[in-house]
Amino acid sequence: MSVPSGVTLGPLLQSVFRSASWEGQDDFPSNQIWADEIEKILTHLKAHNQLERYLPNLRGKLTQRNGALAEGRVSFFLNGIGYTIISWEPHGNANSLGEFEIQWKSSPPIFVEVKGPTWEGELGKNERNNGRKKAGKYIHAETRSLDTIGKVIEAINKTKKQKKFIPGRPNLLVINSSNMFVSPVELNPLIVIPKVKSALYELLCLGGVLIFNVTCRNLTIDYENLFIESEAEHCSGRLPDAVIDNLRHPAGFTKHRTTPFTQLAG
Repeated sequence: MSVPSGVTLGPLLQSVFRSASWEGQDDFPSNQIWADEIEKILTHLKAHNQLERYLPNLRGKLTQRNGALAEGRVSFFLNGIGYTIISWEPHGNANSLGEFEIQWKSSPPIFVEVKGPTWEGELGKNERNNGRKKAGKYIHAETRSLDTIGKVIEAINKTKKQKKFIPGRPNLLVINSSNMFVSPVELNPLIVIPKVKSALYELLCLGGVLIFNVTCRNLTIDYENLFIESEAEHCSGRLPDAVIDNLRHPAGFTKHRTTPFTQLAG
């Protein structure tokens, strides 16, 4: 497998391909729309002096590439809806590190952690042993049962065990669901929200969860989001009201046509 014929890579994405251990393992990026969007994310990381730090993972295993790209895309999105990224790899509890800190206007800084459940993680033991991963994400006419919401709760519980969040400051968990079989944002929110809120009651230092998904439809990159606020009575990581409102109703950046890298360079 390789880059599809006719897809042109921007200069930064070309640099990612140099010595990439995953090259030839999939058709990344699968079309020109994705290639241009990824170039914008890399440009964003470079503008924040983070591209060099991300390059080893972007060139690493497929899981490392996808994880690094997910973090970059989330920071790109949050920056695009009005947040200032004030630090990268901020210190969390017990010498742990988060992804970045953001700030909405004059509000207190918000510690952000990004988790990325994958479709591979949704496979059963027998499927993994029988090589299902090698067949790719989707197989024509395949049917399976999915515990999509359960994977979100699993990510919340994993964060709880890691104890990264420091009580007393605003904390946000972003779950990138783009690599799952089905994103929770495609499900009925009346089913998703109550179950996630129940999990948040057990993590009192977390102010909320932003479930994030990205799709490519009709030459447009769509950033789909579902924000779920913690309603735990003694939540010590509560987010500012203006942030809660913004994350519930992000404006101006959820749907956008990609800009070719040639225009970005100008």
